[in-house]
Amino acid sequence: MDDYEAIRTTIEREVTEDTPEIRRQFLNHFKQEALDFVEHACRAFQGWQNLESLIAGDVKRAHVAALVYTAINLHILSFKLFLCGYPIASGNLQRQVIETIAVAILSSHRSLDVLDRYINRTYSANKALRDLRRHKKKLGLNDDGINGLEKGLNFYHNYSHLTQMTVAEQIRFEDQALQLGASFDPEKLAEYRNEIKSKISLGRVLMNVIQGVAGNLSKW
Repeated sequence: MDDYEAIRTTIEREVTEDTPEIRRQFLNHFKQEALDFVEHACRAFQGWQNLESLIAGDVKRAHVAALVYTAINLHILSFKLFLCGYPIASGNLQRQVIETIAVAILSSHRSLDVLDRYINRTYSANKALRDLRRHKKKLGLNDDGINGLEKGLNFYHNYSHLTQMTVAEQIRFEDQALQLGASFDPEKLAEYRNEIKSKISLGRVLMNVIQGVAGNLSKW
């Protein structure tokens, strides 16, 4: 009975409470990086506000602006989940960020039919990176930018489907103990640092995306 109550208390705490101690441990190591992330997110949001001014009552333009907003919002949520000790959920969201960025770029070009198909729910976002490459000249994209997005998508695929990486996230390398719920493992600091660096890098990309989308919408 005691074991049951202890297990139930642990699970109930995980389900109903926040993880301030886990977040504190992350911020002890990565506070400046978190502030850098916030700075890029603020600039992206300001860019979106400027983008919103191009809607001019047009429903299709509003859809494009909503896609950009979604990319920014999911990017912030992904970072928060990571700092709260949920790397798998964070990685899964990050994959959606990349797909949303790609769909937003494609949808912003009036000569393509992606926006109409997206609105009609006949476009699959998992084809967006493929289509970015197909239409890169029309969209004014270079291979380096597309390669970066593809690299990120392929990596975060590991968090969208079961892999050994998924299982390894449940193990605390420090003492080989299994972890339930949120976690911070000092033995994974190098991996944490790489993940945070990746998220900050994508934040920089978001500003370029917003500028490109705005340029396309201004030509409608």
